[in-house]
Amino acid sequence: MLDQLIAHAAELVLVIGPERRVQRAWGSDPVTGRSADQFVDHPLAEAWPAAWPSLSQQLTGVESAPFTMGLNHGGLQALCRIRVVGLDAAGDGLHALFVDVAADGDEPGGSQDIVREILRRHPDYMLVVDEAGEARGVSAAVVRDFGTGVGGHIGLPELMAGDAWDAFQARALPALHRDSEWRGSSTWIGTDGEPVLVHMHAVRLPAEAPSAPTRVAIFARDNGTERRIEEALRESERTLRAILDGTPVALISLEMNGAILSANQRAASLLGRDVSELVGMNLHRVMDDHAFEEAVFRLEFAYSEDSLERWSSQVFTADGERLDVAITVRSVLGRGGQRVLLAALEDVTEHNRLQAEITHQLDHDVLTDLLNRRGLERMLKQRVPADDAPGFVFHLNIDYFRYINELIGQTRADAVLWEIADALRNTVAGTDSLLARVGADEFVVVRFDVDAASARQQAADLLAGLEAVEPAVDETELSVTGCVGYSALTEGGWLNALTSAGSACYAAKSAARGSVREFTAEEESDTDDARAVMTAARSVRRALSDESVLLYAQPIYRTEGAISEAPHGFEILARFRDQDRVRFPRNLLSAAERFGLMDSFDRYMVTRALRWMDEHRDVMSCTDHVAINLSGNSVSDHNFQDFLVGAVKDSGIPPEKLCFEVTETIAVRNIAQARRLMHRVGALGCRFSLDDFGAGMCSFQYLRDLPADYVKIDGGFVQGMEDDPVRRQLVRSINETAQVLGKETVAEFVDSMVVLDMLDALGVNMVQGWLFSPAVPIDEIQTMVRRLA
Repeated sequence: MLDQLIAHAAELVLVIGPERRVQRAWGSDPVTGRSADQFVDHPLAEAWPAAWPSLSQQLTGVESAPFTMGLNHGGLQALCRIRVVGLDAAGDGLHALFVDVAADGDEPGGSQDIVREILRRHPDYMLVVDEAGEARGVSAAVVRDFGTGVGGHIGLPELMAGDAWDAFQARALPALHRDSEWRGSSTWIGTDGEPVLVHMHAVRLPAEAPSAPTRVAIFARDNGTERRIEEALRESERTLRAILDGTPVALISLEMNGAILSANQRAASLLGRDVSELVGMNLHRVMDDHAFEEAVFRLEFAYSEDSLERWSSQVFTADGERLDVAITVRSVLGRGGQRVLLAALEDVTEHNRLQAEITHQLDHDVLTDLLNRRGLERMLKQRVPADDAPGFVFHLNIDYFRYINELIGQTRADAVLWEIADALRNTVAGTDSLLARVGADEFVVVRFDVDAASARQQAADLLAGLEAVEPAVDETELSVTGCVGYSALTEGGWLNALTSAGSACYAAKSAARGSVREFTAEEESDTDDARAVMTAARSVRRALSDESVLLYAQPIYRTEGAISEAPHGFEILARFRDQDRVRFPRNLLSAAERFGLMDSFDRYMVTRALRWMDEHRDVMSCTDHVAINLSGNSVSDHNFQDFLVGAVKDSGIPPEKLCFEVTETIAVRNIAQARRLMHRVGALGCRFSLDDFGAGMCSFQYLRDLPADYVKIDGGFVQGMEDDPVRRQLVRSINETAQVLGKETVAEFVDSMVVLDMLDALGVNMVQGWLFSPAVPIDEIQTMVRRLA
């Protein structure tokens, strides 16, 4: 109870022994907040060293009147109210100190907590003095730089150098009596004894009572500090300007209405103007009306929503050149706390030109510059979104072009194809149409402005234009003829119309060369082609039943060291045994797909491949992976997915040794099922490869969405890339995009050292082709791996 009463007597209560050491303590230090326990057994002089000389004089009597004193410790200070009480009659024994923060009315200049806090924390020099210059309160900055203000006993006369105090009295004090404030300069003496020129602002404080002494608040700042701050700001601005001008990105700051507030050197170079010319200009000066309207809308949205806005636009330079730019805008705080819009402009003109060229090459036939099948299908998707669109599809096939090619050679035959394409262009000139080359000797014309009454005449006109081609080839007389089949776009949509027109064309070809035929519902069943397909399908069934489908394999190599090192992996391929011959099964697989046999074929290939891998584990230990192809039917069949998961688990083959190849076209046409298959089988540890990448309809659009491990670059781009810069660029783009997405690349159809060196320079990970080995019976892979392992 006694300790509690003592603790409430003041903020800090200390019992001081004869040797001026603290024997007991209660509460906490009002200056620093230290616990009273930290004072015990320490000399009082250590508690507040600067105040100790004055404080020690009060420890001589029996009891002193309360007095105020500035106490300082660790850079912190407070004006405190102190009372000393002697605890024995002699007066030289024990004493008690009661310490509180000075309350209102205790002493001018230290009456309010907020004033004390400002004095303690403010970075400038602040003092509260009386008319004699005696300090009643000082900021920590004064104590730090001038070593004065402790205990309230040192004031302006001690701070100021030479006659500065007399000058202050003569100039400042009279002014303060008249105007309540005074501004001027003076010289103070720092802790190092050097003079410091300061700028002072003195303010007369209102009297707390009529008889109270005058108090003056002084605010001072080192003039040198101001100059250093200003120079630092100027240097910071110069550095920032150098950074902005040196950055390769064009930067401008804007108002919402498009007015340019500032620009860096890159922006000036991009727009062909000086920085001074750009400042104050409006974006409307470098944009057309449509682009400017979109820009203002984006700027307003970025400002009001505080969001990041990105869009593509066009600007034109001072000499009228138009540039494609990607613009990014964000609202930022400018000088004075005002928000402005910061825009980054990136010149993407060359990038867009290259992308347009690549897209054109992907969508057009290299020889004739007509649309290819990919381009035709993409254009039809855009033009014919509904099944009931008007128009007709015409499919043309050149008669006996294979013999023309053999007769005059490929180079001259290519020239004939160009003449045929040019004749078809002239035939449809001025019409609403699409023209494409979809095969070696096949063309498709889509007319959107032809009705049923005039469709047959249009087909005849196309044949007439074809027959008008008279190629001049030495002394050889050549005539070009063909057949045309056609079908309405209303017959189940454009994809069905393409198929129907092709069927009608082959029916016309079977009936008579140089004929025209419209598609009918019975068309396909009446053709020899249909019978041929059915015969091929029977051959597939027979081959699967008697196991005459053979396993072949083609090795895959790491690009670096491909010539000297062992195969990295190999792809399993199918060959059909036909009596004493082995043949490539393209027509048989096409027939199998049409008659729903690919599920059985894929099951057969997977089962045989896993069995061979299990029987040759020594080969598998030296091989990274084995690739097995899957068809579109299998990819979209849930039952096949169940079979595949079970077969992998039951095989005992490490799943990471297995890679399943799906062509890009199949994956895109069955995107949801392909993703499901890749996730489900990939969860076992198996890998996936996108085959024939680049030959499909969309390529880059879905690459990111398919969880494949490898991308096999279509061999049509790899072959001939040494002589074709566009093919090299396509290979480069596919490789870079795949590797950015974390996928490894494999180049197919590598047939020369020149191509291999180019692929190595581009960073393609793996290669495959006749340069290393054709497809061989799979048992020969065993010899190849063992020999080089």
